[in-house]
Amino acid sequence: MKISTAYKLLSSDLFIIMLTFNNANATLIIVTESKDFTFLSTSVSGNNKVASDSQQVELQGFNSTLGNLVSVNIGLTSDYFFNSNINAKDNIRNDMGIFKGYDASGTSSSTIDLVAELTGGASIGHIMGSDSGSAKCSSRRFTTTWGSSISCSKAERYKGELNDAFNPSMLFVDGFIEHAFSINLTRSITSFLIACDSNDAGDSCSASSNQNAWLGSLSVSYGYEAFEQPSTEVPEPSTFAIFALGLIGLASRRLKNKPTIIL
Repeated sequence: MKISTAYKLLSSDLFIIMLTFNNANATLIIVTESKDFTFLSTSVSGNNKVASDSQQVELQGFNSTLGNLVSVNIGLTSDYFFNSNINAKDNIRNDMGIFKGYDASGTSSSTIDLVAELTGGASIGHIMGSDSGSAKCSSRRFTTTWGSSISCSKAERYKGELNDAFNPSMLFVDGFIEHAFSINLTRSITSFLIACDSNDAGDSCSASSNQNAWLGSLSVSYGYEAFEQPSTEVPEPSTFAIFALGLIGLASRRLKNKPTIIL
């Protein structure tokens, strides 16, 4: 009886341990898809002038035959480049005050705005980035001669990274099952004329931005648990030992209860 009870308790403990073991080792499998994008160089010139362009990147939904979808992560990895340019010119000699001659100077600024927008039934959200840079030039020439001019120009190069992920709380997991989705990318370049020497009618300045680019990749990662596959478990040696002990216990009990015959 003790052996039988011990077997039952031990069997129960083994069952719970096996359940706990299987549960604790449930594997989360990650499958990832990524797509590259490239925004080629564009240019814009003038004060407070904007040039924009856009692209759409489509990513595949989750294949439901793989298992149970648990999590979705969508990320952006990218680099951007842009210039800020200034050109200034003076073609009328300044004959007022101490300085007599030609004087050209100016300052420009350029801004790049980047947006990745995810919309639809599955989710909603934005990744946004912005950066700006300036350029400044100046030139002077003292002269008593009329009918000349002077000019200056400067181009400053800027670069950076936009690496981010969409807010997971805004991604509705079930909406990605067997549903492809799109991410809209938009780039905007703006040029500003910040300052220009304007002490006479011969002064002029122009601001511009060119050699701008944005390139990178978008990726989606699906975390899922694979469907359980039916399997035939082979008893472990310890199980056979317990059965053997049970048989020995039953045999002992029979021998103990067998009546003694005295001849």
